[in-house]
Amino acid sequence: MFKKSAFLLFMLLLLLGTRLAFASDFLSIYTVDADHSTTPKSDFKLDETPWLYLKLPEPMMSDPVLISFKVLFWLDQDPSVSDMEKFSTSDTSLREFWVTPSNWENIKQAGDWTVLAGFTYSYASGCDPDGGQGETTFTTPEPISASLFLLGGSALGLIAFRKRKILY
Repeated sequence: MFKKSAFLLFMLLLLLGTRLAFASDFLSIYTVDADHSTTPKSDFKLDETPWLYLKLPEPMMSDPVLISFKVLFWLDQDPSVSDMEKFSTSDTSLREFWVTPSNWENIKQAGDWTVLAGFTYSYASGCDPDGGQGETTFTTPEPISASLFLLGGSALGLIAFRKRKILY
């Protein structure tokens, strides 16, 4: 029991320490269906491309010179199916960014996907960088699942309609 409590306390302290190392996490992080869209979307067909929308908080210091990003997309059922995007910008006035897996055509598969993203502000004054992190998910359903769902729903609707017609 003591080992379990000690482990949980260690994990909590580790998590708090990690959280304190970052200034602030993303104000918004979720998937959308197009570049420059801010409308959340969590289900994508295989012929659609998911985009990640990232909205940043204001930097802690007044002299940021660079914003760097790392974004990792992976398929929950098979984490080897993944994509890592790294990019940066010197336009530190920007607070909204969109990113999509550059190799989506090669890795797209039906299933649940997880996206982990992080950002870092670097400063001209030489102060320690600060940043944040966030996570979101999206799904690419199997085409056959959607078809079977519609077929089953139609059958149930037809049965209900016939019962109602017989009763009246």
